[in-house]
Amino acid sequence: MVNSAQRNAYDAMEAIPDFQKSARSYRQLARTNIINGHYLVARTYLEQLSKTLFYRKWALDAMQYLGNEARIADHPLYGGTRRIRFREEMLFSPEGLNAMLHVLYDQNNDNKMACDYMLAYTLLAKDLKSFARYVSAEYPEGSHKPLPVPYQEALVLYWVQDHPGPEGIPWNISEDVLQRLDEFTAMYSRFAGGRPERELKKDFGNTYWYYVFFTKI
Repeated sequence: MVNSAQRNAYDAMEAIPDFQKSARSYRQLARTNIINGHYLVARTYLEQLSKTLFYRKWALDAMQYLGNEARIADHPLYGGTRRIRFREEMLFSPEGLNAMLHVLYDQNNDNKMACDYMLAYTLLAKDLKSFARYVSAEYPEGSHKPLPVPYQEALVLYWVQDHPGPEGIPWNISEDVLQRLDEFTAMYSRFAGGRPERELKKDFGNTYWYYVFFTKI
């Protein structure tokens, strides 16, 4: 989210009470403009930083990247971020974070960080339908790639909502997870008339099922 990082750095600097300029913000603005390919703008920040005591060495080194596409591509921050950034303008919105992560991942399926955050977001939001759709792309049917246990717990819960049992589930769910689901369901039914969350927390407080049924977002 390079443009959001750039806007935040600029706004933070403009909010300084005595209208001073921030060398740290200048460095961030130089970085974002290098990543976006705005080399003339980046140079204006770097020239000012080259006159400072603590950022001179960094600024002189950063100037070597201006316009040097091959060198930028090899840089872990400049090249790495350029490859996974948004390809189109998008403003940061906490309410639309799930959609933003989906766009990031859809534009570059090698962006594993976006994928991990996207899956985590849907789990925390208890959006099992979206989670199942996203995880199917990352863990396709027949894949031998192991599913993390919380993923398995979420997927089997999603499946049994529309099916009589876990039979036919297209993901690799371990026998241990299936057995624990049976135990969770049996105990939940047994204490349904009282306080099941209190009884279930001891054995199932660390499961995704407990989170779904008893944790408020």
